[in-house]
Amino acid sequence: MFPIGGIRSRVHWLRDWCVADGSHQATDAFVHATLKVGAGRTEAQLQTACDALFAMLSEHFAAQFERRGLALSMECSEFSEAGTWKKNNIHPRYKKA
Repeated sequence: MFPIGGIRSRVHWLRDWCVADGSHQATDAFVHATLKVGAGRTEAQLQTACDALFAMLSEHFAAQFERRGLALSMECSEFSEAGTWKKNNIHPRYKKA
């Protein structure tokens, strides 16, 4: 559903944050994932991909979820080709493989 050459990931670590009332900053935490996809997938395809990704996220943080206050969230947004600029030499390399 997603070409290998088009997949990217980023992490933004926060040194300072506040969850809820701010009284448990040392023990409460959150993880928020944002999935941005190009146009062209059906609603059913996006639902399947997001369900699988959130299940993986939940499984990855299961031990933390059991030990501390943890808020997991994810959102998916689709962007159109209008208003985006891209230059990529990664896709052809993966197509040859």
